[in-house]
Amino acid sequence: MAAHLAVVAMFLAAVATYYQAPYGFTRFIQFPIDPHNDFELAAVRSVPHVENKDGGYDGQFYARLALDPWLRDPAIRNLIPFRR
Repeated sequence: MAAHLAVVAMFLAAVATYYQAPYGFTRFIQFPIDPHNDFELAAVRSVPHVENKDGGYDGQFYARLALDPWLRDPAIRNLIPFRR
């Protein structure tokens, strides 16, 4: 049992290193830095988040859709880069 608790504690300590004060755990999402980010949802722009200089990851698309799960915002159509 102690070994299990030690593994869980080590995992939680490793995850805690990704926390940044004003941004929370948005470092996991990996939004790309894009100065011409005209397709970003207003809901994402209004929330402080970490931007990754090495590009993005799949998590960015899921996070954007999670802000409007019913897909009512017309700007969601512009989130898919090849549909612009």
